[in-house]
Amino acid sequence: MSSNLPPLHPTKALEHVETVGQAYTNSNPVLAAHYAEIAALYSKKYWHQLTEKLQQFVSLPEFDKGDELLQLYNNFLREFENRINSLAFAQIAVKISRQYQDVNAALEFVQSLAEKLKAQKEAYLTLLTRVAALKLQTGQFEEVKKTLEEGRTLIASMTGVDAATYSAFYLTASEYHKQRGTPAEFYDNGQLYLAHTPLETIPDFQKRALAFDLSLAALVGEGIYSFGELLAQPVLDSLKGTPNEWIVHFVTAFNFGSIAKYESLVAAHQAALLQQPALVANQLLLKEKISILALIELISSQERNASFQSISKAVNLPLNEVEILVMKALSLGLVKGKIDEVEQKVTFSWVKPRVLHKVQIEALKERLSKWIDNVDNTHVWLEGETPEFVA
Repeated sequence: MSSNLPPLHPTKALEHVETVGQAYTNSNPVLAAHYAEIAALYSKKYWHQLTEKLQQFVSLPEFDKGDELLQLYNNFLREFENRINSLAFAQIAVKISRQYQDVNAALEFVQSLAEKLKAQKEAYLTLLTRVAALKLQTGQFEEVKKTLEEGRTLIASMTGVDAATYSAFYLTASEYHKQRGTPAEFYDNGQLYLAHTPLETIPDFQKRALAFDLSLAALVGEGIYSFGELLAQPVLDSLKGTPNEWIVHFVTAFNFGSIAKYESLVAAHQAALLQQPALVANQLLLKEKISILALIELISSQERNASFQSISKAVNLPLNEVEILVMKALSLGLVKGKIDEVEQKVTFSWVKPRVLHKVQIEALKERLSKWIDNVDNTHVWLEGETPEFVA
């Protein structure tokens, strides 16, 4: 641990990078050149340029293994850590922490630095996120929950936060909720992770895993009834041509509230469905959700006054179950309206806004065009019937 190490003299720090760099002269000239540049910038006290160089340096593939970065911190970086940008230092420290073989040692290292940088909010959040990720590796779920809550409080108090800081935080939060089995929360944090992360920086295998997990979470997550935002995510393209492409078709069926499509997909992909415990355990929820979405699609694409009979046909439910379904949609805040039990109809006054697919937008455009035509026709009729009021 750095706290147990004696103060480091600048001469010793410079000597370390020069010595290590010289050792690479023959075996790895490129790495030797990196070390030489670092030594030169340090000698000239060009702290900003040195910081940028170190951020690039610690990301080199040569350091995916070994403990060279740990040695760099102990014998060089800690001498001037207080002179460089706190956020950049925190990001460098996160990379260094990955070289620890022992998770507890890595945790101790990051926590000690976080304590030093507590007054620097974004740097502290960066290290706090790493603390949460390390605790997650050892199954300390309650500790992770507390750490993430502290992080969210910090985020709420900051503006102008670096996208990489958000990205790391929401990735860790989504992984926590995935392990805890809370799909709706995983979905929300996964979407936030994608919002702050350039897709090209995510490895292909991770894109495919995330696309599948987000789709699964959307289907079984409580309270998730809008799928347009997910379908608009380019990350779903990573599943094209893979054995898991079927789940995107399920999400599409739910987005359109298509019960017929859903039932045909269930029949076609029965084996794949049975391999997903979350889908098997939530069959009743899936049936209820697709029925509610079919109801919303009916309201959105047709008149707001719907008879029990038309609803029954649209959602493929017995007539005596229609009122229960409508009440469920009302209780979820997805629609507003009044049920007329005597007339056996429902008057809907509002549907919760959602992200629409281009096909749905075209349908909405067509409805608006018809409405405009009706208004124009009414205007012409009124002019003909009441010429005395026409200027």
